[in-house]
Amino acid sequence: MEKSWKKRLRKELLKETEKFGSVLELTAKGLGVDFKNNVKNKNYIEFGAGSRIVTFKLWDWNQLIKVQVNFVEKLFFGPKLVMARTLIDNAEITDEEIAYFKDFLKFYTPVKVLAYSKEEILREKVRQFLQDAHRNFLTFMMFLCLKRRD
Repeated sequence: MEKSWKKRLRKELLKETEKFGSVLELTAKGLGVDFKNNVKNKNYIEFGAGSRIVTFKLWDWNQLIKVQVNFVEKLFFGPKLVMARTLIDNAEITDEEIAYFKDFLKFYTPVKVLAYSKEEILREKVRQFLQDAHRNFLTFMMFLCLKRRD
């Protein structure tokens, strides 16, 4: 029964990945960035964290732009709409620089994105800390048991 559940989940994940990838492919084409919506090509799409996270890889010349999406995990705190900061957010750019770097600057336009809330990040860090503490405790206990056998 568990195998069929995993198979169904994998199928749904692939469907969502392809749907998101097709939108990303259109966006990339409009920006002149290289991206192919092909789940079998690890140069563009890669699954990680037990297939829970999908990394979409867009290429601007030799520069990699990674977009990581989690289609599986339940969020306890809703995402927040935030303005993504760019490398030149606080830079003062002259009219001359704007004219000279016009094509380059379009990649640094601020964009609104859905992001994890601070509460969600804290919840995940606490969960991870507790899980690691439990694992470390068990490892320490195994070490003590092995040491006693000597």
